[in-house]
Amino acid sequence: FQTEIDFTVEGTLIAPDGNYVVTLSSEDGEEKDRARVSICYADEQVFNDLSNEAPESIMVFSKPDKSMYIVGETLDPAGLSICEVMNTGRTFKVDDTFEVETPTFTEAGFYNVGVSYNGLETSFVVSVVDIAITDVELETEPDNISYYVGQSPDTTGLSLKVYYNNNTTEIITEGFTVTVKNV
Repeated sequence: FQTEIDFTVEGTLIAPDGNYVVTLSSEDGEEKDRARVSICYADEQVFNDLSNEAPESIMVFSKPDKSMYIVGETLDPAGLSICEVMNTGRTFKVDDTFEVETPTFTEAGFYNVGVSYNGLETSFVVSVVDIAITDVELETEPDNISYYVGQSPDTTGLSLKVYYNNNTTEIITEGFTVTVKNV
């Protein structure tokens, strides 16, 4: 069984199993936009009638550069790309015309983020963690740093610089506990 078909390649043609990439070129190595191609797979010649080819689904080709978020952050889709999967099994990388949900994450957990293109949908997962303290340092000492035995500490003037995992800091002067230890 042998069939000829004329076609124009736009972009890269990748076999459904991802193992074969077809590049059109002449015998002298010059790239061509038209060529006669025979596709062989498992020692049998295969011909797919592309006249009824239609989009069947989309899939994530590469996830966004950032996949972990902190409560309060908004999704950054930079780096996300998708492929359109045809009913023939062929896939095509889609340009940036697809739509992505860009939620602001309000609580910790795992989120499915939706992507749509030409009425087709897919999703990918990101994780969201709570805002947490990563470090604390002394900003200013208390006004009084000398005490008599049995005297309770006075935190007047004491301030702490608190570092959080969302790259913010805060100076606090209350809401913490002071423990006195003999040195």
